[in-house]
Amino acid sequence: VDSLAQARDKEMHEATRRMLSVLLRQIDGFEQEKRVVVIAATNRRQDLDPALISRFDSSITFGLPDQKTREEIAAQYARHLNSQELATLSVVTEGMTGRDLRDVCQQAERHWASKLIRGQI
Repeated sequence: VDSLAQARDKEMHEATRRMLSVLLRQIDGFEQEKRVVVIAATNRRQDLDPALISRFDSSITFGLPDQKTREEIAAQYARHLNSQELATLSVVTEGMTGRDLRDVCQQAERHWASKLIRGQI
């Protein structure tokens, strides 16, 4: 919802303001029917319009992955690493999101494959 429901300000483009207004009215209509569940996701809650946030009954926050979860994510994307290397990677990637870790692993896999192809491994 980030692109549709940014907090309104003086610099907001009129078309964006109208889209937000339509979205808010649609959500209001859903609430009356009671048979529709609206789920929205964002990485930037602080940037959302307060009127949108107020229309949701609950909010679930997903934090950053812990060390064990980072190790599990790395194991999925960096298959050439042994268990000790995965453990080390999980420590040095503290503060990274799952996507950040995936990107790092994919880049490392490409680098490793390139070295393998050139016979450097």
